[in-house]
Amino acid sequence: MDLVIGGADNLVTEQIEFVTVEHPMGEQLRQLLLHESKTIDYNMSYKTNVQASMTDWEVETKGIKMIDEWITQDILGVYEKYKMILSNVWFAKYSKEEYTRSHAHLPAVFSFVYFIQSPVGSSPLVFTHSKTEIEPKEGLLVLFPSVLYHHVPPNKCDDRIVLAGNISVATR
Repeated sequence: MDLVIGGADNLVTEQIEFVTVEHPMGEQLRQLLLHESKTIDYNMSYKTNVQASMTDWEVETKGIKMIDEWITQDILGVYEKYKMILSNVWFAKYSKEEYTRSHAHLPAVFSFVYFIQSPVGSSPLVFTHSKTEIEPKEGLLVLFPSVLYHHVPPNKCDDRIVLAGNISVATR
């Protein structure tokens, strides 16, 4: 994927990769997160770039602990010199015409979106500069460098539910 950095007179293009993967316990984890997403207060709704129902930044549940271990140990554990930390995580629930404005997640190192519920008409996750679209698929994790600008176009259905979050690094 190409990332364009700089003003109109000083453009730099870089190749940046992202990862899409499904959890080994796939449907079981997705069902747990779906249940948990329905028991949490969505008190940050419409106050951030997410123009949809959204929970606080610091949600903790059994399903989120499973996601945390999966990402920080199994996927990013290859970075043995560093300790990866899930720095914040939240649920977002989209109804028709709700969307997320283009943004990045700096100073985090990595960010992710996990598709919990994706009815027909669910909007894709779009990497803004490259216009790369990731079609929502229930149980799919998209892990990407936090520098990448991304957005969600207006949704065409009710009940698109995702878990999103950021990963920071601490030296061991």
